[in-house]
Amino acid sequence: DETLAQTGESVPSEPLNLKIIGTSTCVLRISWEPPLKPNGILKDYFIFNGENFVTQTSELNAFISGLKASTFYDIHVCASTVIGKGEKASIRASTCSIGDITPEKPSFGMIGKREILGK
Repeated sequence: DETLAQTGESVPSEPLNLKIIGTSTCVLRISWEPPLKPNGILKDYFIFNGENFVTQTSELNAFISGLKASTFYDIHVCASTVIGKGEKASIRASTCSIGDITPEKPSFGMIGKREILGK
């Protein structure tokens, strides 16, 4: 006699390849890949800044905004099934300093009464 058994869903393993794909003075953009072991049907991903919940998404990327310039952050992402949240993937990231994205002060030179030269 043949017997068929099916286990129930469980929480997923951590998302793979969590990385920073963009930064500014106040925003980090992150991306990741689905867990190796989904252990069921994946519902959403939960993003945390340290212990603080940031957002929930079904996408494989997210923006984390409202950050301070030149500051390090510990970012965590976990996947979820109907059973709950799985293990967290983590990365340490830094926002840009204001000088990294601000253009240099323009300078001008006089050529004549009605002409200037931008440098």
